[in-house]
Amino acid sequence: MIHINTQTLPCWDMSGLYPDIESAEFTSSLQVSIKAIDEFEALCNQYHVGYPLPTILDKNTVARLEKVLVHYNETLETAEPMHNYLRCLMAVDSFNQTVRKHWSTFQVVYARLSLLKTRFSAWLGSLDITQLIADSPLAQEYSFVLRQSQKQSQYQMSAQEESLAAELQITGSQAWLDLYNQLTRQRRVLVEIDGETRSLLPTEAQQLGRHHDREIRRRTYEAEIASWEQLAVPLAASLNSIKGETLTLVKRRGLASPLEIALNRDHINQTTLDAMLIAVREALPDFRRYLHIRAKVLGLPILAWYDRGAILNEQGEVWSWKRAVNLIIEQFTAYSPQLGQMAERAFRDKWIDALPRAGKDSNGFCLPQRGDESRILVNYTPVFKEVSTLAHELGHAYHYMKLAQRPMLQRTPVPLTLAETASIFCETLVRQGALLNTNKGEQINILDAYLSSACNLVVDVYSVFTFEQRLFEQRKHTTLSVDALNQMMLTAQQEAYGDGLDSNMLFPYQWGRMLLYYIETFYNYPYTFGLLFGLGLYACYKAEPESFRTKYDDLLTLTGMDCAAELAARFNINICTPDFWRLGLNLIQQDIERFQVLVS
Repeated sequence: MIHINTQTLPCWDMSGLYPDIESAEFTSSLQVSIKAIDEFEALCNQYHVGYPLPTILDKNTVARLEKVLVHYNETLETAEPMHNYLRCLMAVDSFNQTVRKHWSTFQVVYARLSLLKTRFSAWLGSLDITQLIADSPLAQEYSFVLRQSQKQSQYQMSAQEESLAAELQITGSQAWLDLYNQLTRQRRVLVEIDGETRSLLPTEAQQLGRHHDREIRRRTYEAEIASWEQLAVPLAASLNSIKGETLTLVKRRGLASPLEIALNRDHINQTTLDAMLIAVREALPDFRRYLHIRAKVLGLPILAWYDRGAILNEQGEVWSWKRAVNLIIEQFTAYSPQLGQMAERAFRDKWIDALPRAGKDSNGFCLPQRGDESRILVNYTPVFKEVSTLAHELGHAYHYMKLAQRPMLQRTPVPLTLAETASIFCETLVRQGALLNTNKGEQINILDAYLSSACNLVVDVYSVFTFEQRLFEQRKHTTLSVDALNQMMLTAQQEAYGDGLDSNMLFPYQWGRMLLYYIETFYNYPYTFGLLFGLGLYACYKAEPESFRTKYDDLLTLTGMDCAAELAARFNINICTPDFWRLGLNLIQQDIERFQVLVS
């Protein structure tokens, strides 16, 4: 097992936000957030936002809409940071009952804000948006938001039905998600090592999954399957319930399919998604070739699922926390002093929680907090893959810092398709810098870590996307058993990985491991989009470094103010054709060639 020096790993400092969750400052801020939602709801009721629908766009209606826009922004400015603060506390300590109590209390109020957004969209849907934007300078500033809201209004139920749906989600999908989080964050993996059974945290089991001894990897794989098998029944109930709720709402709202929810949310169309999937299917043989090369290096005829993360070069360099910090700051600063200063601030002011521990979420994330601050969660181990993850999450923090200069309605939420833009770009900066300053053996490890990640973001995402499509189709007719979910997942994995992996050694419980299935609808293909879009932007940077920087920062500040296709057009990129997506995949193919030369 890789040794972790826990003395060097930081836990984030939340005291700059509130002294603690029992403090008067937190209690006061929580009440302010609740009051802001109450007052915004009262204003919407006073102006009949959402019902009854106005039919005439007169001066009075314009004035009311402007006031609602101002109050909506002010409400989000208090509610979103509170929501994210509590999410952070939940993520690092799922055992903390005080945090759970506050989270549960705020979720009930926060759900009302979601309903008010729905009412606002319905209100806009009855108005002439073009005329409204012409009549109101404030509406013109929010033209994209208003047009998107009007588009959403086409798929809404009646005000009473939307209100009921929002209330039922608290005890429905949100409750099932809370159960999922509680079960998985407290999960342990029992692995036999040297005749002794050890109870490991998921992050510790992940480390063993990279072990040079294949027998240990196999045992860990079997232990992982056993740990998910113990949770399978409640997780299957959660997944069936969440997806069943989605299907009910899709039918009631008149949508063609659940995928339409995701396309609208991500500000793309079916043509763009189809173009990307065409290019992905064409590239699957390249990724299988990478897996074949990997198998040859390990001396295996074919890789099993548990061989995907095995470290190829046992003499690889140790990436201590200090070394990771220095590399990231150096590479960020070389690209842009502002990016480097943001990273220095994040490390200095303890934005990052890197120490693995019981009750902590095993998934990394970055969440914006007050002002231009963020908080980052990772579970750090001293291998380059985790350095890359850290750079990735800091990229999100830079994106949030750029967005902080805009009103909340112009930055929340960033569409998932564009949310990975800065993170992939920063990850690429650090990887390229590391490759220039390490020996051949470590270059193999770095490239292998990157190609393994790219394989996950393209091939594995393709399998979980396919699974979710079929899950929705089957869920229309029946609830799915654990065995049915397992078989559906294995089929999707076999189709995606082909002969790249041993079809008898896949991972049937991937549907349980995939937190994103329980949070959003089709929260998977945007990661492929983000990877390939980010690689395309990096190619633009290498071609014209000086002109790129300004355009890139402008792009980040505008990600909540235009659709993906329009923003891409600023770089003369057409994302609606397979050719653009082939560019990013060709870059990955070149790295596969480079990897093959190094290992040969």
